[in-house]
Amino acid sequence: MELKKYEVVFVDEYNNWYLVGFYDTLKEAEKDVNEYLKTYVDEETNEPLYFGKNSTCGELTEYASTFNYCFDRILDTPEGCIQVRGFIFD
Repeated sequence: MELKKYEVVFVDEYNNWYLVGFYDTLKEAEKDVNEYLKTYVDEETNEPLYFGKNSTCGELTEYASTFNYCFDRILDTPEGCIQVRGFIFD
């Protein structure tokens, strides 16, 4: 089994970066990420933004990227673009 560590950051609409934390799985990070999202809504649907099963943003998962895998998510809000980003260490 491959062990990974996820460093998760939140980037607000003003491009301020906040360290959310380090996690063994992205599922563990969802609760803390949702704390940063609690004041935001989706630009098109006006629904609250949050991660998790059956949520408006879906689950926070990694996907294939140019140089390996990533889990970057860009979300459009009335306030501007916000992001959930980070690094994967294996």
